[in-house]
Amino acid sequence: MITTARISITRICNPSKQEFLNLWKQGQAFIINGVANQWDAYKNWSNSYITNVCGDNLVTVETYNPTFFQNYNFASGDYYNHPKQMKFKDYIDIVNGNQNDDNISYYMAQVDFHKYFPELIKDIVYPEYFAKNLKIMYFFFGFSNKKFTSTTYLHFDDIHNIFVQIRGRKRFILFPPSNYLSFYPPIKENAYSPAWSKVNLVTPDLKLYPEFPWQDKIEVILEAG
Repeated sequence: MITTARISITRICNPSKQEFLNLWKQGQAFIINGVANQWDAYKNWSNSYITNVCGDNLVTVETYNPTFFQNYNFASGDYYNHPKQMKFKDYIDIVNGNQNDDNISYYMAQVDFHKYFPELIKDIVYPEYFAKNLKIMYFFFGFSNKKFTSTTYLHFDDIHNIFVQIRGRKRFILFPPSNYLSFYPPIKENAYSPAWSKVNLVTPDLKLYPEFPWQDKIEVILEAG
């Protein structure tokens, strides 16, 4: 399948299974409205609700050097620290700005939802185009406070996926999967994934990365629901 650049993203409201499959087969990103905003998750998942239900659950939280997103120095190897296990309620304290170490940034990302938050499964009603037995569902809990804003480097995922925004908003910058090397993956640097990119999307250095297809980007703000 060849996917080309385009300047906008299709939106569809509460599609049928066939409508969903027709869009999915095109190999393009699209936005679905009118589904997640009907879930109890959308209505109930405040910090206090999840803490009351799952506050003592142990979760794995990724830790980062907060300066990495300023300098994007993959060669230095100072980006990723070892994940930490903590109770979910302690992670919420960090979300609320109550952390002692300002030299570490935290992000609860790609946590196995069914394994670590079984109490919340009932709050989601899967549409008919979801598999009856999902292989995996990840829970991301990002945040923005005075100390840190959850950010992810430019990358591609190994498999197609459906991303659902339950609360807040998330900014996506999308590119067509064109020439892989034009995204300058850190393939010569140690310990980094070839699915990542060395280009800083906020301030791309086009002299250092002249083949980067910045003109093909699509920016999307995904709102809750």
